Amino acid sequence: MWFYPLPALIASIGFSYILIVRVNALKEIRYAGVVLILGIAIYLVRSWWLDEWPFGTDAPPALEGASR
Repeated sequence: MWFYPLPALIASIGFSYILIVRVNALKEIRYAGVVLILGIAIYLVRSWWLDEWPFGTDAPPALEGASR
């Protein structure tokens, strides 16, 4: 990316400005937070139920042979 990180910073500032000046911005931010928390909770429950990472006792397949 040319002039890195300037374009990313300008885009982030622009997105933040658009989000803040919108009508009902706080309501939308709350909804996004609820969706994020629900998504994390569903992922953790599913991982626990299927005995997958981070709750599984087995190492990930890519790391099984690394310690030998």
